[in-house]
Amino acid sequence: MKTGEQLARRRRGRIGAWLISAVVALLGISRAQPPQSSPQTLPVVEASARAVTLDVVVTSKGGVPVNGLTAKDFSIFEDGIPQKIASFEAVDVHGVKTDSGEAPATVLVLDEMNTRFTDVVYARDALKRLFAVNNAQLYQPTTLLALTNQGLITICGYTRDGHTLAESLRKHQSALPYMLSQGFYGALDRISQTLNALGQIASSTQGTPTHKTIVWVSSGLPLLSELMLPPQDQDNLFRTIMRLSDQLMQSRVTLYTVDPRGTRGALANNNRFFNAYTGGAINMGDAAIGDVGLQTIAVQTGGKALFGDNDIDHAVAASLADADVYYTLLYYPTNKNFNSRYRRIRVAVDQPGTAVLTRTGYYALPSPAIRTPAENLQRVDLAVGNPLPYNQLHVEVKDASLTRDPDTARVNLLIASSQLVWVPQPNGKLTATLDFAAADFSKVGKRMHAIQMRRAITLSTGLGLRQKGHVLGVPVQLPYSFSGGRLRFAVEDEGSGLIGTADVEDLTTLPVRKGTTPSLKHRPGKGDQPPS
Repeated sequence: MKTGEQLARRRRGRIGAWLISAVVALLGISRAQPPQSSPQTLPVVEASARAVTLDVVVTSKGGVPVNGLTAKDFSIFEDGIPQKIASFEAVDVHGVKTDSGEAPATVLVLDEMNTRFTDVVYARDALKRLFAVNNAQLYQPTTLLALTNQGLITICGYTRDGHTLAESLRKHQSALPYMLSQGFYGALDRISQTLNALGQIASSTQGTPTHKTIVWVSSGLPLLSELMLPPQDQDNLFRTIMRLSDQLMQSRVTLYTVDPRGTRGALANNNRFFNAYTGGAINMGDAAIGDVGLQTIAVQTGGKALFGDNDIDHAVAASLADADVYYTLLYYPTNKNFNSRYRRIRVAVDQPGTAVLTRTGYYALPSPAIRTPAENLQRVDLAVGNPLPYNQLHVEVKDASLTRDPDTARVNLLIASSQLVWVPQPNGKLTATLDFAAADFSKVGKRMHAIQMRRAITLSTGLGLRQKGHVLGVPVQLPYSFSGGRLRFAVEDEGSGLIGTADVEDLTTLPVRKGTTPSLKHRPGKGDQPPS
């Protein structure tokens, strides 16, 4: 029989393991490279830029978004000190073309891991009703995801068609949330997977110049307020909080949570006490599990934690309506000492009777270190494993085919050359450095093979590389297991840090080279795990 001290050590070890895992995951997907000298193309996006961008929603007493405001109506305060508004934009999604690439986007997450099965069923019915309103047309491009026991999956890609979303949801089979019954250690696993999923969403949308709204339909995470962490674990947790907060800010994400438990949700501890953590963890000693609760993050990003109401579809619709009209404000902090300290933000509006929703603060992180080539390849490999598309860099698959003996998939990747950073060489030519990663996945989503490579593309000048619409063709080949799965390719431009992905959704649709016959028998590959 284990003594109390042995059990306590085991518990501390388990806590430390998942905290370190969470830190490594967030560091791996959030570190960004500073711009190189003499950039030759689009502005570089950094993960810890010196400018602060705020997406601000202003509502009337009745909760209706207020439009028609100007920059003169707004005042920004950081730690109580007035800040000068450097850029201002008023956005009304009703006037934005959804195919322009500038439309705000919505991510709906059906949390099947943290929610009882009966509540998931109720939430599914509510979402179906939501998709049917307004003649089944949504104002914003919307994707529907599910957080399952195995991780994040895509139910439906971005669309404004409510019928498509409803049909995709109908075909999706929800699983029982078995980790809800696994006690303390199950709770740790759920927290870790939830943070990873939130990081995946933020990572896939980072670098795109639009606001994103995440509506997370979930019972939420346990606060574990009674848990006392040792100093090392508290340090790891604090770093996780800082990096996740920074990542969501740079991705311009606002999170809303909708509790599907209805009126029962009002009595749940995570809804009753999350406000104790919304002020932000100022120091390492303040860090607690409640700081990474979904409701906590929602308030800190400028969203809302909605619970205690049986009308779930109305709650989701209200969350989406907040993003129909908003204002984007940019300022450069007067405090230039970026020392990782938490800074509080307050936005005031010179309109009586209005309420303001925006981010409540941020961590002033220093500029990240320049990534090594190995870290760049790790970052692009994470994009391969992310179920969401990366649209920062335009990448598409052309002329995909299969060969046998050895089993090889061959594609030509078309990359938008105007989005790449081209560096002049002494011989007068231009060079862009690209990182590639690719993998094939079985029908159940298991990674079978994986490749990574770094390639410098050198071309002559005067070829229209910076003209919009000009593409660069790069041949890539990848071992595969012919099991009816899919292929994913990811490309990162090292100069800008932009990532793009492209997919072949069904291997069986690809042509096979003359003289070869594909075998439907599954043959396991050597690369069952992502490359280190």
